[in-house]
Amino acid sequence: MEWINPHAWLHMDVKGTDGKTVNWAIELGPPNSLIKRGWKKTSVPAGVEVLVVGYQSKDGANRANGRDITLSDGTKLFAGSSGTGAPYEIPVK
Repeated sequence: MEWINPHAWLHMDVKGTDGKTVNWAIELGPPNSLIKRGWKKTSVPAGVEVLVVGYQSKDGANRANGRDITLSDGTKLFAGSSGTGAPYEIPVK
């Protein structure tokens, strides 16, 4: 994790179906906003498995704007910031 302004970053290694590992950079909301949402600097320790829901960069790079992070123990953390440009999600009724 990089707790820097204007946005924090989560760097993670992802193993592909071919067995190769590639590094992804996940852009999160501003550090102060993450703290207000319950994040701590220790929320995502190195080596922990996570599930990231987000939006890949338009250029196809291994970079994404993160929205939700789910830790291996089931804890869910909202990672997005307002005005991300992500598609509007309509709740299922």
